[in-house]
Amino acid sequence: MKKRVLRGLLALFLIVNAFFLPVISLSSAAYAPINQNLTVTADRTYPAVSKNNLEIYTYFNKIAASPYDKETNNCKIKSEKFAKYLVSNGATNVYHVQIQYKDNVQFHECVEWQGKIYDPTIPVYAMNENKYFNLIKSYGLDGLKFISPYS
Repeated sequence: MKKRVLRGLLALFLIVNAFFLPVISLSSAAYAPINQNLTVTADRTYPAVSKNNLEIYTYFNKIAASPYDKETNNCKIKSEKFAKYLVSNGATNVYHVQIQYKDNVQFHECVEWQGKIYDPTIPVYAMNENKYFNLIKSYGLDGLKFISPYS
């Protein structure tokens, strides 16, 4: 009798969840799909530049798709390219974010713009700060965080 009840509950659970699977949108934080023409939605827009701008999203993906090289195309260089692009297109409140590795020697760098994180190395596009910092802990990045304005 218990097995039959448990099977019934399990079946009901699976049926209900099949109809109510969560929908993930790019605005709620996702990895930026590379080389796909998707419309990026945002929580809010800003003068001169908006996160909805497909050109910005496309440029971010171009940087993200470029091969990582420790000397010539590392996280610092990729992030600087994206920050420079944002500022040259009128964006304000653009910041460099450096996060220290557990070894307390190395750092990882990404960009913060209007309260969202953009990391062309992982890649992450417009992710909430808390979600991003929780994500990168799995990469050993849980040390000090330095945030400075890009200029």
